[in-house]
Amino acid sequence: MGRGFFTRANHQISDETLKFLKTCTKLCVVVTGVVVVLLLSKNKKILMVTGSGGHAKQCLLLLDQIKHRANFHVMLEKNDPLSAKTFANYPLHYTIAFRGKKEFFLITFFRILMCTLQSFIVFIKVHPDCILSTGPGIAIPISYIAKIFGKKVIFIESWSRVHTKSLSGKLLYPIANAFFIQWPSLITQYPRALDAGRLDAFFKGAQ
Repeated sequence: MGRGFFTRANHQISDETLKFLKTCTKLCVVVTGVVVVLLLSKNKKILMVTGSGGHAKQCLLLLDQIKHRANFHVMLEKNDPLSAKTFANYPLHYTIAFRGKKEFFLITFFRILMCTLQSFIVFIKVHPDCILSTGPGIAIPISYIAKIFGKKVIFIESWSRVHTKSLSGKLLYPIANAFFIQWPSLITQYPRALDAGRLDAFFKGAQ
């Protein structure tokens, strides 16, 4: 949508109101894009792959908009009781973290293998029609598994990524059916991505 869509023809509209309207429009880009992919593929069961902190916040916003359009399951990292409590109203599934911080290479290697195995078990158990991810590393194995079985993959790059790619973004961009970024500066990194704008700005504007 062009920059001139919202103009200041009515000078009584405040700058804050205009900013909020633009943010809502960008939110609609994400929600509409996700819904279109779901409708075109006639998906009925969606596995939302998320993490703690900002990942969870983005996930909650999206679920609030589209939770009635499909049967949602949520996949989290183990040992994350706060996120488990946050998504307690949804069927929950768990894997170990895709990688740890400052750990020996061989430990990371076996961690990735275990995460992949657990992801495959979750996939067989849930048999989702689509993987919808807000960026954590555990989305990588389950997304590739889903793609192998002909399922859809929707990825939203984290709002913390302004100029550089995340590991998840690097690996899932080539296979994603829909790929969203939240900063326009990333469009050079992901030419096929859709600029969604920052979803956390919607939270602030809605309060």
